[in-house]
Amino acid sequence: MNAMMKPIQTIALLLMILSLAYALANRFAPAWLAEAATYIGSPTQWSEKAKRDNPVAYLRDTEKRLQGQQEKLQRITRNIRNNLTPLETHIQQHNEELAKTSAFLKEGRKVYLQAVETNKTQKVEVIKFAGRMYPGIDAFKSQLALLHTEKQNKETLLEKARQTKQHLNAQLYAMLAQSSKVEMAKSEIGPRIMIAEAAKASTELDNMIAGIDQITQDVLTGSDKMMDDYNPIGMTKDLLESSRNQTYQAKAFDADFEAFLSEGT
Repeated sequence: MNAMMKPIQTIALLLMILSLAYALANRFAPAWLAEAATYIGSPTQWSEKAKRDNPVAYLRDTEKRLQGQQEKLQRITRNIRNNLTPLETHIQQHNEELAKTSAFLKEGRKVYLQAVETNKTQKVEVIKFAGRMYPGIDAFKSQLALLHTEKQNKETLLEKARQTKQHLNAQLYAMLAQSSKVEMAKSEIGPRIMIAEAAKASTELDNMIAGIDQITQDVLTGSDKMMDDYNPIGMTKDLLESSRNQTYQAKAFDADFEAFLSEGT
């Protein structure tokens, strides 16, 4: 039992010594403690007293946080550009496919209307179109209805792709603008470190700290919100997957299709 208690007692003694050392450092050497914190893992919050006790350490920690934000913004910017590349290819391909489908559909409508006119005086048994044979007007009309549905679906997907591209471009420009703001805030740190090292009067330090607080807080808060709102990966991926996996089924002749046929008369 005594052998088991010794390690526990040793750990408890070490914890007590560490707690006492921290309390003494915080009481008699807060500046040293703040400086050490920048190397151990910078605090996310600084008290006003800690800022005044060691403004240089506070400024260096702020510079480190700004650098971290800028790196995150740069990663997101690269991610947006990586999403835009396949999306732009997708839009171009769909534009070309939609143009072909539209031309094919218009030609089919012309053949259909000619067959309807011929059928008034002579029964049309077979319609030949694009290398295929259709057994009568109704069968050919069903094929045209399927083609019309395909065209409508392609138009819907193309519009979604364009909206997604517009959204990603807006996010890209916003991220680039925010990155510039972070860079400008970082450029303020170096001169203020020199001021802090030379400053003697507490009023001068207080004004300097208040100024950097205002600059960095606005930038960091804006960057955090912008990054929290960003999520283009799923949106772009789902859009491209839905395009690849799309299937078309014939449906009853709707008003849009009938209106399309009547446009050719």
